[in-house]
Amino acid sequence: SLYRGLDISCGCFSTSPGAAKISWMDLVRDLALLASSCFLFLYASITGRNRWKTIPGKYLVPALSILLVSGVMIFKMHTRNPCEKVTMETINSHKPFPSASILSKRPVQGICEVLLQAGDKKIAVYARENFLITGEMFHKKANLTAEGFELLTSRTFLELRDEMDQAVALHYAPEGDIRNTLYMFSRPDCPHCRQALITIMPILDETNTELKVLLIAQSTSKAKAEKIACLKVDLEMYLDEDFMGPEFDAAPACEEGGELVRRSMDLGTRLGIKSVPTFFTQDGLMIIGQNIEAIERLLEN
Repeated sequence: SLYRGLDISCGCFSTSPGAAKISWMDLVRDLALLASSCFLFLYASITGRNRWKTIPGKYLVPALSILLVSGVMIFKMHTRNPCEKVTMETINSHKPFPSASILSKRPVQGICEVLLQAGDKKIAVYARENFLITGEMFHKKANLTAEGFELLTSRTFLELRDEMDQAVALHYAPEGDIRNTLYMFSRPDCPHCRQALITIMPILDETNTELKVLLIAQSTSKAKAEKIACLKVDLEMYLDEDFMGPEFDAAPACEEGGELVRRSMDLGTRLGIKSVPTFFTQDGLMIIGQNIEAIERLLEN
């Protein structure tokens, strides 16, 4: 699992869902435990003595046993997950956050990063039992706070993916076997969204990627989005320059279209969508704006 880079916890000294993922230190610890255990059990065979209560076994084996137990205790003390005892209660004991709730926790640089939902805002704090820090954290020019929010968004996307499939207004699937799925939040009157769709179409064919478009909009744009959902047109027809002509204007709205747009708006809020176009890969990686080159690299890999 370590070689493959899987983000899983060891499970040896903590069963917390927020436990730190496995590292090379865990491997070193386990190898040391294995070597010490093998020595204790096989000492008689190694030395040719039938009993360990002989010199030097009389002193060596108990000493190794004490060192082994002490080493495990020290390792546990220094590698304890800093998030285990961080709760909303401990956070509020340092700085009150009325009506806030914990969205996620993860160990970062020896302390616990906690992402909070406070009203309509998401806040990052860094805490241990006896202190609290608010603000962003950087390490070697990398914004660890932004990384934490990206991980939270990816996790939220994966939890909401089935709901997103039920809110799709426009769909495109190339011929052949589908290798990837790309999601897009768009708006009918967004020129950047339209250009992004036109640019990305050949890439979808080359990478055998299906595209699912969710429409979010307000006021007059919302009425257009509802009509598009009602008409159930394919993506190629939607991109036709004559699509939103007199016939489109005369088309009636429908309850199903309104419900589809309402779902998309709710999903956009829960995912923290601030602007369109916004894309999501099937693994939950969010790409904001017309960064088509980044999307192409992700789909090719």
